[in-house]
Amino acid sequence: SKTPPIPPDAEFAYSGKYPLSRQLLVYVGLEPGKQVDPLRAEFIRYMFSRPGQKAVARDGYLPIQPAVAKSVLESAGVLAPPGVSSSP
Repeated sequence: SKTPPIPPDAEFAYSGKYPLSRQLLVYVGLEPGKQVDPLRAEFIRYMFSRPGQKAVARDGYLPIQPAVAKSVLESAGVLAPPGVSSSP
């Protein structure tokens, strides 16, 4: 039997079911055990802020989900900008 086509909707992109979706990665050079310097921390906060995510959407990408943003910011040791929480 044939698998039905998967529509290119945000739901399927976020879940990974849409085969042509991918994550965009940003790498920040940081020595182990060191904290993120203030300039890099501010850039990281901007990427996950409302204005940063509006820019992402304006360029045709899907914004990151709040729970994922919070997890990434915590793992980087950066405080979340206003509006980023673990609740959807």
